[in-house]
Amino acid sequence: MEIPEKKKPTKRWDNVFKAKWTVDHPFIKVSRRGEKHAFCELCRSDFSICHGGQMPVVNEATGKNIASALKASLKQGGLDVEQCVAFSSDNASVMTGQHRGVMSYLRKGNKDIHLVGGPCHLSALAAKTGGKALQSFDVEDFIIDLYYHLDKRWAKLLLNTSYTI
Repeated sequence: MEIPEKKKPTKRWDNVFKAKWTVDHPFIKVSRRGEKHAFCELCRSDFSICHGGQMPVVNEATGKNIASALKASLKQGGLDVEQCVAFSSDNASVMTGQHRGVMSYLRKGNKDIHLVGGPCHLSALAAKTGGKALQSFDVEDFIIDLYYHLDKRWAKLLLNTSYTI
């Protein structure tokens, strides 16, 4: 008796453009190429949505696109990049890169803008590093060393002040 060979199931990509995507990503519109494509207004190009349409949106998150979206958002709020003093973000190269990061595009409009690293990210790194350092730290030895250090300093201070009148 022969065992029939199982065929691998093939994936079916039947996704079509969904109107709810425009709520999450207002720069995405229906494409002229059909329901299996979408149009991105930021990069002015059509892309396939056979896989759900998420990856091309993520891949378009370049420093230039993020900076232009940030500038548009500031203008919508009645602000300009020239009014900004600092820019804070995570420390990813797409945000802080010197040549193609968001910060480099913002500096084109405002030379005096300062980069502030992500404060939450920096504090998390400090806590992680500090925690590792404290594992090998002996508090009792530190207190004893501190006591003898201050004791010697106090004696020297008393000797010096008694002769300088």
